[in-house]
Amino acid sequence: MVSSRFSHKKSIFFSLLLFFICIPSMLPALEGHPLEDIEIDLPREETSEKDTAKNFLIGGYIQSRNQFRVNDISHPISIRQRLWLDCYIGKGNIRGFINGYFDFDPAVRDWTKDTSELLFVELNEAYVTVDTERMDLILGKKMMRWGTGDGVNPMDLINPWDYRDPIATARADMRLPIYLGDIIFLLGPVTLEGVLIPKPEVNKLSLPGSPWEPKGLRELRKAATLGEIVLAGEKKPSFKLKNMEFAFRFSTFLKGFDLAFIYYNGYMDNPVFYRDYLEDGRM
Repeated sequence: MVSSRFSHKKSIFFSLLLFFICIPSMLPALEGHPLEDIEIDLPREETSEKDTAKNFLIGGYIQSRNQFRVNDISHPISIRQRLWLDCYIGKGNIRGFINGYFDFDPAVRDWTKDTSELLFVELNEAYVTVDTERMDLILGKKMMRWGTGDGVNPMDLINPWDYRDPIATARADMRLPIYLGDIIFLLGPVTLEGVLIPKPEVNKLSLPGSPWEPKGLRELRKAATLGEIVLAGEKKPSFKLKNMEFAFRFSTFLKGFDLAFIYYNGYMDNPVFYRDYLEDGRM
């Protein structure tokens, strides 16, 4: 019997990030919500109606993505149609944010019998923030974009990979949000941040028959289809104290440079395979 479980190899990561910033301005660790790009400081009696309107925002987009093989246009890789929705609710210093999407991709039927992603609905992020003058608290399911400078993210230590779509049009599509608690202290030019992850998440593998399916995994699945081996189900980490991950970050801005020190204590997100033998001799 061949089964897949997920690596519990502890890794402690120290890193020092040094990014050059062309415009010398201090950016707080996490200030506000992505939909709140502009804050207007006007007297309350003149902006009460606008402030009320900002308490609830909803938006989104429709995307049509079509990917074809040059040597086999009749069998597209993906013709995914996506509806993405964002929702923001806020009152005072407490705010909530939810986003999710609905995908329809008929091309899935051309290359796999597993049609679980033919119609696919996903709650992407859902979290609440409590903002004060010197401290922010975030609870929920969220992307952790540590190690980002000038739009480049070479050191995403926390978010697992999504291998179902390796040539996604956006970097964020290749990462998966996680459940976490995040506390941020804003101490003038210095920002201290601590993150607790109660349940480790794992990388999403490609579907059987997918154009992006790794060769080794394809051979295992093929052998299971022929009855040569038995593939057991995945064993994913559970909500246990010993499985918790945590991380800290110290960051500041000095003379045109972003400086950050990151400590991460967690698990590797890659699945590992182990084997056992059945009574009939099969794995």
